[in-house]
Amino acid sequence: MKKLIPYIFLFAVMMFSANAEYCFQEFANVSNSCGGLGNGTYFSNGEGSIDGNYSSSSSENNGFYVNYSKPLNLISNNSLLQSKHQVNLGGGTNQVNFSIPLSCQNSSLDKLVLKGNRTGCPGFCGTSNAQYLCNDGKDFISISSFGIGDFGTSFLLYEESIWWNTTSIYLNNVSISPQPLISGNAKGHCNYTSETNLPPIDNQTLWYQNNSIVNTANNSFILLGGNVSENSNITFSCRYNDTYDWSSWVNSSTLTVGDQSPPTINGNRTASPSVVVNSVMDTYCNVSDSSGVVSSVTIEVENPNQQKTNLSASLDSGSSSNGEWKASYTTSVVGTHAVRCYAQDGSGNRANTGNELTFTATTASTPPQGGGGGGGTTTIIQNGNQTPILYFGTLSFSFTIYSTPSSQERYLKFENKGNGAITNGNVVVLGNASKYISAKVCETPEVNCKSSGIVIKSGATGFLLMQGNFDRNLIETSQGIVRISEEGNNGKTFDLLISLDRPLIYGVISKISNSTPYMEMFGDNELPALVITYLGFVILVLFLFFIVSNVL
Repeated sequence: MKKLIPYIFLFAVMMFSANAEYCFQEFANVSNSCGGLGNGTYFSNGEGSIDGNYSSSSSENNGFYVNYSKPLNLISNNSLLQSKHQVNLGGGTNQVNFSIPLSCQNSSLDKLVLKGNRTGCPGFCGTSNAQYLCNDGKDFISISSFGIGDFGTSFLLYEESIWWNTTSIYLNNVSISPQPLISGNAKGHCNYTSETNLPPIDNQTLWYQNNSIVNTANNSFILLGGNVSENSNITFSCRYNDTYDWSSWVNSSTLTVGDQSPPTINGNRTASPSVVVNSVMDTYCNVSDSSGVVSSVTIEVENPNQQKTNLSASLDSGSSSNGEWKASYTTSVVGTHAVRCYAQDGSGNRANTGNELTFTATTASTPPQGGGGGGGTTTIIQNGNQTPILYFGTLSFSFTIYSTPSSQERYLKFENKGNGAITNGNVVVLGNASKYISAKVCETPEVNCKSSGIVIKSGATGFLLMQGNFDRNLIETSQGIVRISEEGNNGKTFDLLISLDRPLIYGVISKISNSTPYMEMFGDNELPALVITYLGFVILVLFLFFIVSNVL
């Protein structure tokens, strides 16, 4: 009958645990098929009390101290400690199942920590007790305690084991993503296994921030970003129901929200403003991070053909929290290159620069082609080691002025045949011609005409507008230069020679004899005076002829 008592007790407990399934685990360091885990530890093994042999015992008064890993499918109530012990040598043995207090089963520890021993002293020193204890996360509390006696009594432990109260469904891979958790929404993950092979019919979830439940996120697998603040501790918990039973609550690992501040790019530079094509240009970025360290820096170089190359930079000076990073780029295309920096810290925060840094890859200049000043001569104007090449079709441009005061407006189409662009350019007139000529660059005649802030992209065409206002101070031929250039000491410069020609009157008279319309050759104010002079000369010749005829 004594042997039936523990099983009758176990059956009674099971009857009051709806849908419960008991899982017997003999050894703390050996797993089994019903959910018992094998990563427990024996601190004091009580010798024979852990050998699985219910006929052998520990030495007299020797106890046990052990922890069991809690199964994933554990229900946090009604688990039992099974013990076989003997009071007094030669006395009968008792095998008893003790209910483990809820505070120990539900503690924050992932282990169930148990002790069994004798208190007091044996022999003639007074009454002593046998006791079984468990740890509730703070201290050891009593599972059971009973008197042994005070004279010549002994206490022997034969065996200890666990009956786990488990469910048919248990959880695994309870976790949070993304990791590391920096900002934005957090997502909870919860996988389950059901011995019934039925799909779950319900689930419940909880989110904790700094060990406090976030009520607005109850029963949601998403924790909105407003609850994810820097340095806060986030935990996700879940459980499932498979019609027959609920699983136990299972918590994820706690994540600490990381640094949310991006690195600061304090500046970038190149080793020089320009380099000969096919040579190496060293580029630099100065980066700091106030909350941690800069984990990587990438320097992007975009060539004039809009091809981008990403270079992995290395720390050149300073520290990973405040230092200058360097990458070397080998040029292959003539023209202006854009440089950008991208930095990332250990928490995944990123920062980058814009297009404010450029350098130029140059090649040797192309000398002007031979030819005179006629409009049919093909000439490429280039100054120094510059990459834009402005093609005007002529080395010089002439204004012929027949009368003053007068004005003229002339357009000359040109093309940038180089690999590079002119940016932030201006156009000016130099020399004596500047007294009479002003110049602008237009996209098309009379459209977007500028004297400064000029952009001429590679392959683009433009129109050079020259406006002349001539007065009587223009007595003879004057010359000058129309110059298109970029701002700065390293800007590109392109010159076109212009001349202002005012022919003698005899040339004008001979010009009248052809069929060119008068108004195309003369100013409005000077044509009548010119005609009167010519008629006066004819009258004077006829008058002289008349006098000579009468004398003869």
